[in-house]
Amino acid sequence: MHQSTQIIDARGMPDTMPTITLSHAMREAKVGEILELWSDNSLSQTNMEIWLKNTGQELVSSVVEDNVFKYRIKRVH
Repeated sequence: MHQSTQIIDARGMPDTMPTITLSHAMREAKVGEILELWSDNSLSQTNMEIWLKNTGQELVSSVVEDNVFKYRIKRVH
């Protein structure tokens, strides 16, 4: 299955806004698509863990580059 990647640039967003923005984008994504969330919010690590547990989507990768957290998440359902 072809996997495309959409980048969601949530740098500068406060608190839970990066995962809320991801949730909206995930609703529009097709099963198998990969979304990449960029966030400079230190809470994003905890929020992402909770979001993944609650939604059941798949974390493909997680890296930090230049103080930006970059998460690749695959829509699995």
